[in-house]
Amino acid sequence: MASARTVRSVMLAHTWEEKIDPKGWLLSEKFNGRRAEFDGKVLRSSSGAVIAAPADFIKSLPPIPLDGELWTGRGEGNLQEVGSIVARQVPDARWSKVQFVVFDMPDPTAGAFTERFRIVQHALRNPPPRVQLVPYVECLGREHFDEVFEKIVAKQGEGIMLRRPDNLYTRRRVQSLLKRKKFFDAEAEVIGHQPGKDACEGMLGALVCKLDDGIVFEIGTGFTNAQRRNPPPIGSRVNFRYQEKSREGVPIGSPSYQGVRDPE
Repeated sequence: MASARTVRSVMLAHTWEEKIDPKGWLLSEKFNGRRAEFDGKVLRSSSGAVIAAPADFIKSLPPIPLDGELWTGRGEGNLQEVGSIVARQVPDARWSKVQFVVFDMPDPTAGAFTERFRIVQHALRNPPPRVQLVPYVECLGREHFDEVFEKIVAKQGEGIMLRRPDNLYTRRRVQSLLKRKKFFDAEAEVIGHQPGKDACEGMLGALVCKLDDGIVFEIGTGFTNAQRRNPPPIGSRVNFRYQEKSREGVPIGSPSYQGVRDPE
C-alpha cells in the first residue's frame, strides 16, 4: 500500500552561503523532483511513505540502499508532473517518463561519502533503464563553482549541490551537504491580505497577489514581524523572488517577499 509509512528521515542540506569556500567540495546538479530512498526492497518518500512504483522498476534496482530523486526532466512543470505520478497508489503508464537519479547510499555504517559512492558505482556499473548515477566533479575554486552553477541554470536546472568528500550519512540536516538554487525576481500587485495563524496570529499570514497576466497567487514568506503587522496596502506593487512557475504560470517554490517596489 502506498500509504504505509516507516518512521525515518533522510539527510538534508543547508543553504550555501557566500562565506563558505567551495574549493575541494564535490559538485553535482540539484535535481528538481521527488526524493526517494530504496532500502533494497521498497522505495519510500522522504516522509517514509511507500511509493507504488511498477514492479519491473523495483526489480531492476540492485539490492542495496540507494538515495536519489525521482525526476522527469528540467524546466517548469516537471516537479508537478512527477509528484502526480508518484502519488498514485496504483502506478500508471506515466512511470515510463520517470528516472531514478541516484546520488548516495543511505547507510550510516558505510563510511565517508567517497566510500559509499564507490559501492553505488559498482552496483550500478551497468545501470538499468530509467536509473541514472549522478556525476560529481571536484570544485577547483569559486570561479569554477560559479561556472558549473551557471551552466546548470542555463539548461533550466534547479541549482547545484555541494558535498564534502568525508561527509557521513546522517539522517538530519547537515553542514557537510549544501545547496545553491536559482531564483527569479518579479513584481506583482497586492489584491488581498490573508490573516496569520499560530505565531502570526493577529498579523499578516500571506499577501494575495496578481501578476500582470492575471495569475493570482500568494506570498507567505520573507516578512519581518514588523512587516506582518503593517503589510503593503492593497493596490501596491511588491517585488518577490521565486524558484519556478507551474505549467499554469503560477510562481511556486515558496515565493518570498522582497519589498515594496520603488516608484519610478
